[in-house]
Amino acid sequence: MLRKGFLVVISVLVLACAGFAAGTRVVLVGVMSDSHCGLKHSVAGDDAAKCVIGCATKDADYVLASEGKLYKFEKKNPFYKNFAGKNVEVVGNLTDGTFAMMDLSVVELDANPPKGLQLFEGTLKSAAGQYTLDANGKIYQIDTSASGDVSYLNNMVGQPADVVGTLEGNTIHLHDAQSH
Repeated sequence: MLRKGFLVVISVLVLACAGFAAGTRVVLVGVMSDSHCGLKHSVAGDDAAKCVIGCATKDADYVLASEGKLYKFEKKNPFYKNFAGKNVEVVGNLTDGTFAMMDLSVVELDANPPKGLQLFEGTLKSAAGQYTLDANGKIYQIDTSASGDVSYLNNMVGQPADVVGTLEGNTIHLHDAQSH
C-alpha cells in the first residue's frame, strides 16, 4: 500500500493473532539493530545493515533501537535479516522490554519515520464516508486525508482493529490499521 509520506516496502505478520500474551500492546519506530552493537545502529543505513547481519550471523540477536532504548524479540528469527539496519515500525505485545512473537508485525518505513505514533485498539465503524474507532466506549474520529488509498478500511468495518496514528484532540491521524 502506498500512503502519502510513507512507502511501505515490506509488511509481514510474523504469526497470526490467536489471543494476546501478557504484556502491553505497543507501536515503536526505530532501527533493526543487533544485541552486540545495540544503539550504535540507531540510524538506518547500508553500513548498519552489513554490521547487523554480520553480528546476528554469529551470536547476536536482532533488537529494535528506538528512542535511545533497545527492545528484544522473544525468539531469534532469521527473517529479521530482511530489516537489518533499516527504519521499521514494530507493533506487538511488549513485556519487560521483550516483544512476544504471538502477535507481531514489522513494517519497513521510508527514510523519514514518523514520530509520536500510538496504538489504539477498538472496533472500526463507518458512516457517511467517515471512519471512527470505538475504543472501550470512547469514540475517535479517524483522519485519513494524508493516508492515500484507505479502501482496505472498508473490509475492517465492524471488526476489532488496531489503528496506528498520532492523536490530536479526539482525532487519530491514520498511519496504518489492521484487523485482529
